[in-house]
Amino acid sequence: MSLLRYLSLGINIVGGIYLARMIDPEIFGRVGFMIALISLITMASMWGFLPAVMKRSGSIRDNLEYVNTLFTIDFLISSATLVVLLIAAFLFPKKFGFILVIMVLSKAPMLFTELYRATLVKEMHFQKIFVIHFFPMFLSMLLACFMAYRGFSLWALVAKYCVESLCIGLLSLLLVPYRLKFSMNKEMAKDFFHFGKYVIFSSFLEGSYTNVDRISVGSFMGSAALGFYERAHSVASYAFTLFWDAVGPVFKSLFGNLKDDRPRLSKVYNLGSAFFFRIYLLIFLWLGVFIPEIIIIVFGGKWLPTAPIFRILIPFFILTNLRQFNRSLQLHTGNSKVMAIVQVIEVVSFLVCLFPLMFFLKMKGVALALDISVILSVIFFLIYAFKIVDVDLKKIFFMPCVIATIWALSVYYLKQFILPIDSVVGYVIINGTVTLGFYIVLSVILEWKFIKEVILLVRGK
Repeated sequence: MSLLRYLSLGINIVGGIYLARMIDPEIFGRVGFMIALISLITMASMWGFLPAVMKRSGSIRDNLEYVNTLFTIDFLISSATLVVLLIAAFLFPKKFGFILVIMVLSKAPMLFTELYRATLVKEMHFQKIFVIHFFPMFLSMLLACFMAYRGFSLWALVAKYCVESLCIGLLSLLLVPYRLKFSMNKEMAKDFFHFGKYVIFSSFLEGSYTNVDRISVGSFMGSAALGFYERAHSVASYAFTLFWDAVGPVFKSLFGNLKDDRPRLSKVYNLGSAFFFRIYLLIFLWLGVFIPEIIIIVFGGKWLPTAPIFRILIPFFILTNLRQFNRSLQLHTGNSKVMAIVQVIEVVSFLVCLFPLMFFLKMKGVALALDISVILSVIFFLIYAFKIVDVDLKKIFFMPCVIATIWALSVYYLKQFILPIDSVVGYVIINGTVTLGFYIVLSVILEWKFIKEVILLVRGK
């Protein structure tokens, strides 16, 4: 599974860079709007089926009636969402609606086989999960790059989405060890709807939260603006995934195992929060300084309007890791209700801020609304975390903020003394290395005690 995550990251980075250089931002925005719309509506078909299956003791064979009941519920919900999407497609302009219909129909096999993949996870068939996700992603990216090379820009992105969705659905049917059937056990259905109702509600809000901003940008500011907005998020997601996917799952396990041991849980929580905050503060502050040059080098000058959006979203990118970390704490210590409450606060604050800020500041206003919502989310998560662990706010925030402030002021006031470099690549390599080195030296000098603590933890002492 780790191999799958990092291979996916590598393929998406390399393929995404090539597609970005070959295809205009407006086309990316047009397809991105349709994907966001599909994701928003199909969230209803992904309501907690995997955790419902995972919580049952025994094998899938022992719980086949329960899984068949979930399969029937999932099929009905998925069918309803697909009908809604097809109706929505006819409300759009002819060409736009035609493409949306194709994308919706290609998504259907993937939706209807959600429970098949859940059974594979339950019985730990991770090799099959790898095959189901890796090869469709690789094939679709290869096809999209070839089509973009041949000049089929719009259809390259559509083909990437459709081929990946279709292949995942078909491979799920071919590789699954069980054939699920339509059946309905009322007691089991009732048990499912009562299970994790806060998780289900929170998941639905999360899906809405992660798509409404894109739909708003695409609807009110056009496809090109959405293309730039999504590019800022994609650049950030590469950096976020790099560390979170590697270390985040470890803490999920620790939270569950230590939920009855407050002192040890507190130590793990504070150390984990401090680690993630420092890492992402360094990454996104450094990227914020050099993002215009990085965009020119990697994606080309046509994507340069992405830079100011990325910079406004820096608080969102830095704090998202703490948001995810605290969600894991609440979920894996059995406090799913808290997760749902904070999710409501997050979504409501985002929607309240979104439209007035978007009216006055356009795309920058959408980015500010996200910043505000994630700041409130982290504040409330920290308030609720005090009930479970002894939160050390000074350890988590104080010293990294001091280091970041010293570094930012130094870079701002000393950049005039840096020799001008004609080459954009040379500018990023030389100045980027110097500023990154300065940040690291500051961290080692001022946080040696914390570094020793991390080293001792890694060594198991």
